[in-house]
Parts: sequence; structure tokens; C-alpha cells
Amino acid sequence: MCPSCSGTGEVKSSLLLMDTIEEKLDYLINEKLERDITICTHPFVYSHITRGLPSIRVNWFSKFKKWIKIRSMTSYEFLEYRFFDSNDDELTF
Repeated sequence: MCPSCSGTGEVKSSLLLMDTIEEKLDYLINEKLERDITICTHPFVYSHITRGLPSIRVNWFSKFKKWIKIRSMTSYEFLEYRFFDSNDDELTF
């Protein structure tokens, strides 16, 4: 099954990706009370999150008062991402 479209043939806009990731971060931090979160994502998305002044990552720090770790994964599809806790267990929704 295609990880970008989950078999539907429709690919979400990459602009909506940051909104979706931020909503999930909000849920994990404020509802599930996760302390250490790592996001693994495609290198292009990693670059988008970590570059610029202020970067999206810095904005998340300001909003959530937590530093979110980001890992670049060359094996991931462009819009694929996953969340992990401090034990490297995948966080599911």
C-alpha cells in the first residue's frame, strides 16, 4: 500500500502536512502528556521543519514549551512521518 495516499490515489497537500503534524503534537503533549517526542520524517520535510528563522521547530518550542526532536529518514516517502517516545516506541493515534 502506498504510504503517501494509503491506497486512495489522492495525495494530501504538503502545506497541510505541518498543520496535521502540529495537531498531533498538541494531542500527544496536552492530552496524552508525552514528555519526549521524536518525529521521524522524509529529509525534505525535516529540512522544512528545522530551517529558517524562526524555524517551525522553534515555533513549536514556543507553543508547547518542549523541544521536539526531529530525525531525517531517507527510507520514508515524502509525506510519511511517525512519532516516537523516549524509548523509541512508536506513538499511535
